[in-house]
Amino acid sequence: MSRIPLYTDSRRVKEAMKFNFRAILAGVGLVLGSAGVGAWADPGLKVVVQVSAEEESVAWPKPGSQARQAAQAAAASRFAEVLQAMDARSEPGAVSRTRYFLVAGDLSQEERTRLGTILDGQVHRLVERFGGSINDEPFPSRLGIILMGSRDRFELLEAQQFESFAPGPLAARLHLEGSTLLIAANAAAPRGHFDHQLSRAMAQAWLYGIDTDRSLPTWAEQGFMTAVAWMSTPPGTGPGRREAIDSVRAGRELHELLAHEQDWTGGAIDDARAGLLMERLLEQPETLLVWIKAVKAGRDWRIAFTEAFDSTPEELAEYTARWYRVND
Repeated sequence: MSRIPLYTDSRRVKEAMKFNFRAILAGVGLVLGSAGVGAWADPGLKVVVQVSAEEESVAWPKPGSQARQAAQAAAASRFAEVLQAMDARSEPGAVSRTRYFLVAGDLSQEERTRLGTILDGQVHRLVERFGGSINDEPFPSRLGIILMGSRDRFELLEAQQFESFAPGPLAARLHLEGSTLLIAANAAAPRGHFDHQLSRAMAQAWLYGIDTDRSLPTWAEQGFMTAVAWMSTPPGTGPGRREAIDSVRAGRELHELLAHEQDWTGGAIDDARAGLLMERLLEQPETLLVWIKAVKAGRDWRIAFTEAFDSTPEELAEYTARWYRVND
């Protein structure tokens, strides 16, 4: 995809920077056709959808309000309750407090503070990417991270405190309890795997903290989590990314992911394939945020997507597949 030309008029800048996957696909098809790969034919997909009925949702309290302070107090109380139940470290300084996180568990204060500081940097870069500032409060309450020093302790934490099963590959999981956000993590997991899953949980929390507690369609949420986690790795090295690109080049389509609106089969390869879709959308953060906010406000996700990007989700999937067949 070529760079967007520079305009000085603000309205023209906004229009020029707006993704139109239909137009991009046509251009990519001409390029690939001239290269002998085969011309692209417009599938002419016409998706007819109904606006979903308004669902009940919770709007997060505004920063500085009494309701926000109450949410922070409730989150801190729940965090302390979990630590006590797990017999986690309780000496002075056992909880490391950073800009966005409370970090506690089985690791040393130095390790906890280092980890919280790294995540602070990831949050700040994500906030800046979407036009925010260091003063923003992107979460409805300060996130609590409970670090367990062994796989057994992590599984016990998941089962006893969150009534959840921890499958073998799981190293970190975000738990949503109203405005309380807690991340349970297995600090004994292999380093790269642990870092990736912790970054995914942070990205999920960031999505959750936008405006209301409504969720995006599952493919978008899982893809966003993965694509944001890739942003913290050297370009092109994100876990699963190479395998996802190889699957596209082997002919596996991305359209099927769009059917997963409320369910997810899981698995690193599908997380990464969805990550490719969202990696493309993250190139236009302002438009992406418009779509996210519309969905969080109750707009049907397909209608909101077409309104924001002037293209269908299916055209995004086709464009993304075309892109990664020739780009890394």
